[in-house]
Amino acid sequence: MLSYRHGFHAGNNADVLKHLILCAVISYIRKKDKPFTIIDTHAGGGIYRLNDAMAEKTGEAEDGIVRLLRNPGKLPDIVPEYFRIIEALNPDGKVNVYPGSPYIEQQLLRENDKGIFIELHPAEFDALRHNFGRDHRISLHKRDSFEGLDAIVPPPVRRGAVLMDPAYEVETDYVKSVSSIGRAFRKCPTMTMMLWYPVLSKERDRSQKILSEARRLSIPDTWRAEIRTSVQEEDFGMCGSGVIIFNCPFSVDRKIAEVLSELEISIGIGKSSSVLSRLSEKGS
Repeated sequence: MLSYRHGFHAGNNADVLKHLILCAVISYIRKKDKPFTIIDTHAGGGIYRLNDAMAEKTGEAEDGIVRLLRNPGKLPDIVPEYFRIIEALNPDGKVNVYPGSPYIEQQLLRENDKGIFIELHPAEFDALRHNFGRDHRISLHKRDSFEGLDAIVPPPVRRGAVLMDPAYEVETDYVKSVSSIGRAFRKCPTMTMMLWYPVLSKERDRSQKILSEARRLSIPDTWRAEIRTSVQEEDFGMCGSGVIIFNCPFSVDRKIAEVLSELEISIGIGKSSSVLSRLSEKGS
C-alpha cells in the first residue's frame, strides 16, 4: 500500500508524543562518547510545511504542535532538544515548518554516528533524498520497511535505536510490525526499539492486539506510553496514540512519565488521559 502521505498528518498529537519520546531516547544514548546508529523504518520525507495544501487540508497540527506550544508547561526543560529543533526551523516564532523523525534524528547525530532511513513511497523517498542525500552520516534505502529492517540489522555499529511507525493501512501490519521488531531485537539485542501505534474508534481499534503481541516477545524493559487526546468514538477517528519502547534505557521511563504528565495538560483530555505501564520485566 502506497497511498499514505505523512504530510497530511505532520505535527499532529501523535507526532508530538512520538517525537518527544524519540528525543528522550536519543538524548540518553548520546550521553556516552561511543557512536550509535538510528534506524528509521518508515521515514517519510523528513520535513514538512504546515502551510502547504496537504497539512492545511486536515489541520491536524492545530491540535498537536500548535496547541502544545501555547502551553508547553515544563516540557522545554524535560526534553529541550525537541523544542530547540522546532525553534531553529521557525525563527519568527510561528510554526510553519515541522520536523519529521528523520530531521530530528539528523540534528541529534554527532560526527561519528549513523542514520539509516528506509522509505518505499516514490514521492516520499525523493523528498528524503533531497533533504538528506548530502549528509555522509546518513544512508537512504528505497525498499519495503519490514524487509529493509530485517536486512539491515545488525548494523556495523550495534549501539542505538530503531523507530518504526507504520501507517497501519493494512490490519495485518499490527502483528507484522511487532514480529519485525522481535526479529530485529534477536539479531541486535543492544538496541532500543520504538514502535508507534494508533488508538482508533471502538470498532476499529487494534491497540490491545498490538500490546498483547508486544508482551509475547518478552523483551526486557518494555514499556507502553499512551495519550488520549479525545473521547473514543464508536466507529470513526483516532482518539490517541502510543509508543512501545522495547529495551528501554535506564531511567528513560521516568522521563517519559514526566512527558506524559505534561501532555495530559497540553494536548490530552485531562488528568489520567495518559498511561505508562511496563509490559515486561527488567533485564538482568
